[in-house]
Amino acid sequence: MKYLLVLFTVLLGTVWLSGCVPPGPSNSAEAALKQNEQLWSSQKIANYYYRLQVICFCPPDITRPAIVSVNNGVPVSMVDAATGETRSEQSIGRYTTVEGLFAIIRDAIQRKAEELTVEYDPKLGYPRSVRIDYLRTAADEEISFSVAVLETIGPGVSIQPAVVEEVRTSLLKSNPPQVSVYVKGGLRDGCTTLHAISWERTGNTVTMYVTSQRPLEAQCPAVYTYFERDINLGVDFAAGVTYTLNVNDKTLTFGV
Repeated sequence: MKYLLVLFTVLLGTVWLSGCVPPGPSNSAEAALKQNEQLWSSQKIANYYYRLQVICFCPPDITRPAIVSVNNGVPVSMVDAATGETRSEQSIGRYTTVEGLFAIIRDAIQRKAEELTVEYDPKLGYPRSVRIDYLRTAADEEISFSVAVLETIGPGVSIQPAVVEEVRTSLLKSNPPQVSVYVKGGLRDGCTTLHAISWERTGNTVTMYVTSQRPLEAQCPAVYTYFERDINLGVDFAAGVTYTLNVNDKTLTFGV
């Protein structure tokens, strides 16, 4: 038995010496990147939008959440996720397409970043969240980014925050009480329609995104229309606690 074990160890060592390097962190990261690039490519998604959040020791115009719209694989709209202000290509940098996000990961692998953590979307393959620390002993050079939502859109369409004019909360009669949010907003012209309302919660802060969609380069009638929606946030709120609600560029507090 000892002879077989020694023989197996010698043979295994011979295989490694012959050029088959056992998989290490960089090998597995590169394999995962290649696999998810292929998964994304196989979807053949050319028109999509995503909400991007970059975290780094950078100016605020880089770290504020942004909405990026892509048509035929080319970024056509980059706006602030809260205000709708146009974001410069300089502020968005390499984050303008999913392929650009993959390139950031590949660069970190090639530069042998000391820490690289990536979560890929299991269905589409795009990177949901990435954290890179190129050198643990250096300060302020870490960078993280996340894609909170990515959805396909029609060709020639861009996604932008809707104009939010009024927000208020109320408690529905239930036990425990449910929190409801009333949102009134506007659509800038006759071609703009309400796209979606989504929300997420971090601790005592609820952030709601109200988006609209509009055809690119369309000649639209200058008709401003309104919309009203009620959104139920559920019952997971404690009495005596102050919560913050962000709806696009509007902020208020509430309690139950």
